[in-house]
Amino acid sequence: DIIQLIEWEKYGFELLPDARNGKIGLEYARRYEPDIIITDIKMPVMTGLDMVEELKRQGCKATVILLTAYEEFELAIRALQMGVQTFVLKYEIDEESLLRELNKCVEVLKNQKNIEYMKKRQELLKWLKGNRDVAFDKECPFGWSGKTDLILYKKLYTEKNVETSEANLQELLEQHIQEENFMVLGIDERSYVVFRKDKTYLSEVHRKEAVRGFASNVLEVFETIFGAPWAVAVVGKIQKLSDLSVCYHEAELILQNHVFFVGNCILDKREQEKEENVAGEIEDRLRNIEHGVENEEYQKILGYLAEIQTILIRNKNLTLYRKTVDRLMFLMVRKSIHTESRKLEEAIGELKNRQKDMNLFDFMKSYKDLLQNLQ
Repeated sequence: DIIQLIEWEKYGFELLPDARNGKIGLEYARRYEPDIIITDIKMPVMTGLDMVEELKRQGCKATVILLTAYEEFELAIRALQMGVQTFVLKYEIDEESLLRELNKCVEVLKNQKNIEYMKKRQELLKWLKGNRDVAFDKECPFGWSGKTDLILYKKLYTEKNVETSEANLQELLEQHIQEENFMVLGIDERSYVVFRKDKTYLSEVHRKEAVRGFASNVLEVFETIFGAPWAVAVVGKIQKLSDLSVCYHEAELILQNHVFFVGNCILDKREQEKEENVAGEIEDRLRNIEHGVENEEYQKILGYLAEIQTILIRNKNLTLYRKTVDRLMFLMVRKSIHTESRKLEEAIGELKNRQKDMNLFDFMKSYKDLLQNLQ
């Protein structure tokens, strides 16, 4: 009667096989791992209470709706002691009351999953940073077995920060990417790690193509949501928990000191060491710019700025880029002190506030606008 009482799929439920006694119910619960169990208190062979007690002893986390009669309330006290929270009088049950109790169970399950997710998230973050004082219930905390790819996403710059929860991000990615098992983990407001279940491929070449294809699909969603370019490092494979911090460290090294001036970039190996004379090349140009500012030789300055831009693009070194920007801003601030121009001071102040979130081309364009104010 209960099976026919509501349209289960209409309300988002998948109905699993029903059992005619507690013993079969126990076997089905082990096999199918349901989220919700509806059971009568009294059943042949094994009662509903005995079945629930055994399931709880075995670690079953399903929520239970217990069907009772008026004369069975004393047995319900035992059920309360086992953690059963929901009771329905079986002779008065209808569609509305059943749906009400089912939705209560759904809320309980959501809260349980949120708590489990937050606990898993904190444990994963500790493992990524090399702290192995935490222990997972299973060897792999991602919800699947086998090898796992680690993909690190870093937002390069943005005009504004867009806030979204990990759960929302995970849901959006699952809608966009089919037939893949993966998990999103936020590191900070500009960094995310995506763990992807590895599959079996014909060759290593095919595997790399598949991983980079997945990384590109995730990147497409990230761009849509956050509206900013990203640097991406693909590493792996994680085979045991101790590999987590190793792979994460390798991903950070791949992206370390990189700056990408337009678009996105996906990397799977470290950049070669930069030539030592690069900093010297830029230093020479900076001295020429300083001399040009002092002598108001603005056309020459534009030429030196173009040369610096070419050197930075060629080397893609984030540290060098930031140092160069700081030096250029220092030269402009020093010049503004002598000119006593309120307009120039305001323009410099605005650029200083924005420079951390600007790419190279935007910065150079704004810097040239400052030079126009000097003329």
